[in-house]
Amino acid sequence: MALIRFVLFWVMKTQPLGEEEALLVWEIFRTGWAFDSLITCYVLMLPLVFLLFYSFFSKKYSKSLWRTISRVIAVMLIIVFALMFIDIPYFKYNNAHMTMAEFAYLRYFKTTVAMVLTESSYWLFFFLFLVFSFGMYILIRFLERGVLSRAGKSTASKFSFSLLFLIMGMCCFVGMRGSLKRYPLRVSNASFCNNSLYNKMALNSVFYLIKNAENQSKGFHSLGKLVAAEEAYKVVQEEWGIVPKTPKDIERERSFEEAPQKSNIVIVLSESLSMEYLKMKREDGTPLMPFVEKLAKESYFFDNFYSAGNHTNNGILATLYGFPTIFNRPSLQNKEGFYKGLPFYLKKNGYSNYFFLTGNPNYDNMSGFLYDCGYFDKVYSLEDYPQEKEVNNFGVPDDFLFEFGLKELNRIAEDKKPFLATFLTVSNHPPYVIPDKYRNNNEPDTKQIMMFVDDTLKDFFQQALQQNWAKNTIFVVLGDHGKVLKESKLPMTLSYNHIPMMIYTDKFKEVSQVCSQFGGQIDVFPTLMGMLRLPYTNNSFGIDLFCQQREDMFFVSNTHLGCINDKFLYTYDAENKTEGLFEYKTSGAYNKIDEYPQEAAKMKRYGFSMQKVAEEEILQ
Repeated sequence: MALIRFVLFWVMKTQPLGEEEALLVWEIFRTGWAFDSLITCYVLMLPLVFLLFYSFFSKKYSKSLWRTISRVIAVMLIIVFALMFIDIPYFKYNNAHMTMAEFAYLRYFKTTVAMVLTESSYWLFFFLFLVFSFGMYILIRFLERGVLSRAGKSTASKFSFSLLFLIMGMCCFVGMRGSLKRYPLRVSNASFCNNSLYNKMALNSVFYLIKNAENQSKGFHSLGKLVAAEEAYKVVQEEWGIVPKTPKDIERERSFEEAPQKSNIVIVLSESLSMEYLKMKREDGTPLMPFVEKLAKESYFFDNFYSAGNHTNNGILATLYGFPTIFNRPSLQNKEGFYKGLPFYLKKNGYSNYFFLTGNPNYDNMSGFLYDCGYFDKVYSLEDYPQEKEVNNFGVPDDFLFEFGLKELNRIAEDKKPFLATFLTVSNHPPYVIPDKYRNNNEPDTKQIMMFVDDTLKDFFQQALQQNWAKNTIFVVLGDHGKVLKESKLPMTLSYNHIPMMIYTDKFKEVSQVCSQFGGQIDVFPTLMGMLRLPYTNNSFGIDLFCQQREDMFFVSNTHLGCINDKFLYTYDAENKTEGLFEYKTSGAYNKIDEYPQEAAKMKRYGFSMQKVAEEEILQ
């Protein structure tokens, strides 16, 4: 399989290798070996289990059995080789691995076969497939004749082979995970650098195909036929005042008369930072998070602000790229060239982009997405930190993340280039790791950890604001999503999506204000671009909150869609196909959809249209 990967590399690489690239090429094959080994273990596991049981319970070995087993292994490996060689020309054409969707063309079998066989550039791969398959078959036959055919001639040899099959079976069982670490091998484990092509070449195409089939089998929720796509686009275009060039046009060009302000951007996506935390008190009556409350008073503080979903991957996509969540579908799905957002336009204007996370970079496909689709120069993760700093399965604590990140930003600032730095914290996620300093009180763990989080933000800001680069920096603090902190009788727990957002900079410290218009994570990208006065094309679902207003805000919590305004919360349960309208500030869980049908219809039309267009744009 490594040789097939070499063929892929040979086909794709058209330029001479530099010294740095040569090192990356080695990493392609080193990383790819793990995926190849996993597929090999899948192929061998069932035959080994059968042979193990057979060796225990049979009195002698059958030569016909060995021939059958060896041919089964040969056929399975030939199928693997076929898929890998088919993938090479596909990869060359599409710059991506084949997915299950391509097998739909088998419905047009004659046409598809004719196309493949008449394309002369494919003949080389067909020839190489035959050579590899024949060589592999000869090798298996050699092993069968030279080793396996001698089994069972004595009790000792029978015992030896039983022990061998047991050991090999155990090794294959471990190998099927692809890793000895906490998490099994995932597609995102192939992302080891910011070269998207190299990351893809490290991935075994058969492994990718299997994972793609798994994802398709899950059947993620959608609005389906509940709203027509054409009508949804018209509603969205009308909402944003778009004169469409095409029926599905949602792009809005934005330019400014003022000169660009190339300030640094530092975004802190704080784990589960619900708006409820800013209302909570400690046992002594003082604020639970005094620094965050102080920061809110010195910032543009958005108090009617909502996360796109209730998972971290939802928050990353919405905050940086302005796209909402599609129910329970993971947000960080690779789609190269589609998601522009803040990183793309900042890089276009000479910025460097950095992302700091606490733990496994492959979790939720974060590094894979940020490198391959997200326009980030470097993703800092657990792999970059001292091993002794790891405190749990989520990696390092927030204080070390900020300490490490601040040192890196000081180094980065020496290049005299503007930068975007995004910090993704994790300490407010169970299992909590609470320093002893915060345990000597009567507070529950859920409050103790937020006292720690508040202090880590305080220390970070105090130290950051002493740096020269901070004078030309816009700081943004918001939750990646909220948290369920108290019982809620509503179909959607609002504290799970209701989060604070604070935009702070020394440039307007004296003109800070509370901004109570409705907004969400999807608005961060256009709002910051407006502050920077950098021209851009907005193909996201966000608006500049300093220039436009939202009457309603929409968001998702797993299988629920919510739409909220000053008085009502409209909810739709995509799993059970139920809806409701609630006066969430007063009457709680009493469904008033029959009392206010027009209001419900209006909010439903807005929320459904936004969500449907998002599905069309993301899933097309």
